[in-house]
Amino acid sequence: MKLSRLIWLVLAVSYVNALEIEQAKGPRVVLEEEDITLMEDGKEIQKILVSEWGRHKREINKKLNNEIYQELGVKNRLEYDHRTLGLNQEHLMKKFTEIRKQRINIKKLDKRRLTFYNKANKPIKTIPIKQEFVYKDNMTANLSEKKIANSVKKQINKNAIVSDNGKYALLIFNKVEIASIADNLEEISIGEGGKVSSEVKLMDAAGNIVWQKEFKDFSIDVNYFFVSNNGNVAILRDYTLLVYDKKGEEILTLPNNQQDAYIGSLSFMSPNGRYLIVDGVLRPRKKGTTIFIDLVDRNYWQSPERYAIPINDDDNKVNRGIIRVGYMDGARGSFIMDVTEYLKKE
Repeated sequence: MKLSRLIWLVLAVSYVNALEIEQAKGPRVVLEEEDITLMEDGKEIQKILVSEWGRHKREINKKLNNEIYQELGVKNRLEYDHRTLGLNQEHLMKKFTEIRKQRINIKKLDKRRLTFYNKANKPIKTIPIKQEFVYKDNMTANLSEKKIANSVKKQINKNAIVSDNGKYALLIFNKVEIASIADNLEEISIGEGGKVSSEVKLMDAAGNIVWQKEFKDFSIDVNYFFVSNNGNVAILRDYTLLVYDKKGEEILTLPNNQQDAYIGSLSFMSPNGRYLIVDGVLRPRKKGTTIFIDLVDRNYWQSPERYAIPINDDDNKVNRGIIRVGYMDGARGSFIMDVTEYLKKE
């Protein structure tokens, strides 16, 4: 028997099929969007509530995949990808998929929510993250979930994100008037002329509001926003980037002048809240490119082209401005960029 075959058999026999994930200690806040069930021999051994795109889920997948690679006699993800690209390697992919199905089940929750946990990891507060419809009485300005005569119907769109360390949660509320309510409770559509407003809240792991801001006549983008481990917040309002610290004080507004300039999306924020990557147009360039920002030194570098930003989980590197970026066409792959070298030239 070949030595490599013997080693593979030893690994397969000695492998303990019990992936246990240590829960972070409280106080902490979790954006709960998915229910992960870890299994052993068909039996449930652990349930974990995670965010769909959060770091905790990525860490669980990485740990499970690495243990499956080991059982299959594969060193790491790179070797697995290389081998499955070869001829007649369908059995390896099939085996990998079979093992994952036996050991993990991921189910989306019907209702997204923010849950705050105390030091004992007991839930102390929950905030549903869902679309709501409320009615504002023209006389009292009170909001109610019940239809009120001579009132205005508002649609409230919510979204939230949590810092990687679970110490901060950022909530976005967009409110728009969509109908007026007549005496007979009939709803009369306002159309596109309804008033809009937004509210932004930064909360700590104990469920306290650290600060909140209201933006009248403006809508905050509910798809592009970040909160870092130190409480720095980045949001997008009317194609303008706004950055605040954990005290709610403004760090940066970009661009300062809207003429021939805008920020279209936010791509990445380092866990320490120093480096921010956005896409947009700033003079003198006339096309959309990727903009790398240093929030400590208050300077930025506008790259000559747009980049895709893959997941960067090496905090030690990204907190120093060493970030993996990818080409938009996908064919040229990705590379490591030391952003600080380019920022120094600006």
